[in-house]
Amino acid sequence: MAPDAALEALKTRAADQGGEEAGEIPLPERLERERNILLVWAREEGLTFPAKAYLSYELTTHGEHHVFYEIILERYFKVTHGLNPDAGGFALTVDTDFRVGKKTQCYIGVPFVREATPFEYLSRLQLFNRTFTDFIDFAGVIDEPGKVAIVTSQPFVPGEASTDEEVATRGFGVVPGVVAGRRDSVSFFRERDNVAVFDTHGENFLTFGPKIAPIDALIIVADDDLAAFLSLAPAKRREEIGIWTSLISDF
Repeated sequence: MAPDAALEALKTRAADQGGEEAGEIPLPERLERERNILLVWAREEGLTFPAKAYLSYELTTHGEHHVFYEIILERYFKVTHGLNPDAGGFALTVDTDFRVGKKTQCYIGVPFVREATPFEYLSRLQLFNRTFTDFIDFAGVIDEPGKVAIVTSQPFVPGEASTDEEVATRGFGVVPGVVAGRRDSVSFFRERDNVAVFDTHGENFLTFGPKIAPIDALIIVADDDLAAFLSLAPAKRREEIGIWTSLISDF
């Protein structure tokens, strides 16, 4: 199933339940609400699995996912986790935090890494597919206390680690002095549609022929405040914020 279809169904259910707008609900409450909506929907659609259905495979744990390769299908399967790889969770996202600029003394939006909600994770997959013509599929949900997670799959991608210059050919520019994710990662921003990609490095993008495929980078549509910060000249960003980093050491 395409992430778009899953996300649309979940958002429709959330809207039917009413209540506050998502942005007005405190994050812990939003996470719990979205997890419950995801589980009920997945159970009704026959898209839930016990943890052993996936986690009993020989696998490796990288960053935000448990990963294994299915030889017959020639696809990688990924199971999300949070900060604790032994528990459930929905990987990471990048949100807008605010800091006071050193020169202007105004609040400035900066990228802040935190754990994602289910809807945010599916939005990330949707944006990857649309931006890079990728083929990430939603496979289902691990339904087990303490291990609720999203399962996705994507085809095996041959190729080599992409250079910053190759990623830039998709209209992205490098944002120097801004790190969100792994300490040595690179950030990109595309002004025409405010798409920002963080936590990129050689393991996150592969180039094969004319195509670039994302692996586990963090992608969002930046809000106006964050877009303004990412669009600043590097010297101006340094004047206001310095070298900006938002790291989660366990990843």
